[in-house]
Amino acid sequence: MPLIKLHKVQEVVENLSRKLNTKNFVEILHISNAINRIILEDVIATMDIPPCDRAVLDGFAVQSIDVSYASTETPAILKLCSKPCRKLKPNTAMKVSTGDELPINADAVVPLEFTEVRNSTLYVFKSVSSGYGIARKGEDVRKGEVIVRKGTILRPWHIAALASQGISKVRVLGKVKVAIFSTGSELIEPGSTLPKGKIYDTTRYIIASSLKELRFNIIDMGIVPDNEELIRDYFIKALNIADIVISSGGTSIGERDLTVKAASSLRNLDYFVHGINLIPGRPAAFGIFNGKLIACLSGYPVAAFVELQMVLLPALFKALNIEPPTLGIRTMAKTRRKIPIKIGMINVVRGIVYDMCGSLEFEPLRITGSGILSTLLKSNAILIVTEDSMGIEKNEII
Repeated sequence: MPLIKLHKVQEVVENLSRKLNTKNFVEILHISNAINRIILEDVIATMDIPPCDRAVLDGFAVQSIDVSYASTETPAILKLCSKPCRKLKPNTAMKVSTGDELPINADAVVPLEFTEVRNSTLYVFKSVSSGYGIARKGEDVRKGEVIVRKGTILRPWHIAALASQGISKVRVLGKVKVAIFSTGSELIEPGSTLPKGKIYDTTRYIIASSLKELRFNIIDMGIVPDNEELIRDYFIKALNIADIVISSGGTSIGERDLTVKAASSLRNLDYFVHGINLIPGRPAAFGIFNGKLIACLSGYPVAAFVELQMVLLPALFKALNIEPPTLGIRTMAKTRRKIPIKIGMINVVRGIVYDMCGSLEFEPLRITGSGILSTLLKSNAILIVTEDSMGIEKNEII
């Protein structure tokens, strides 16, 4: 294949993010409707939670030193306050219920089952230490701390934290309209009988599913045959109905690779590049048309998935000034064998991390193979090798 001029991934991400118009990407939702959405701003606590020292069980607020010797044989004897008091005096107690604010000087709550009331006197039959049965002011959340960071996918506990601060609405990533179509006369839809010389379209589905996880609004435009004029018409139609347009297939420079030719022929392109220093995913093309992002991804599912995760989504989230949600946790491991790489390229290596009695080891599944979907099915880890690396040796810590 003739060489394609390769552009650095980070430069492409930077250029796309600066030119992308994100005005339609922001939505303000009530927290009850914001589950699994990506929040676009840090949320700072405006109050302590709890806002004061509170009882976490039913019992009697006391000063722990007054009951330090209490036992069944020698109970502590305290005067019971006849009504709620603001400040607790030594050798006195005040009845409290779960959630009640504690009086000043009270540093423990004695459970009801450890006590007996006789007239206005409280008998305590078991000692409790300072802090027992109470939640301190700010113990859960401190005023001024970040309780939800921008870029977080909101889960039920985040929603509860927002509610605890009295917050009812948040700015989240909207259901961005993404039009997707595949190109290739050899493609047919899953569910159809497979004629000789045809293959099922898998790449469109891995792209759409990846974006649906982020709650994007997918407009599925199906399959387009290898016809440059028809592909160009699909781009124009997609740009009229969506914020982002993604095609798969036809990104190389063979006779039937017409997608990039069709996309680059669009008038008023603000930016367009073909070829990035990414393995797999080198022949991808990206552009901006009137502030809308165009992505011509590989027809191979693994390469398209890598292009999506390494270029398109980072550009989108950078434009929104947030970190992309991570696919998993970052960790370190020792390589089980030498990993050959393409120098000067960002190499995305699929593999398996094994836990060897607390020591992690990484086994690459396959270095090449943009269409080998099984490498994603079998892998539990992805190694991203930066472009300045000269190679990965056996037993190297990565």
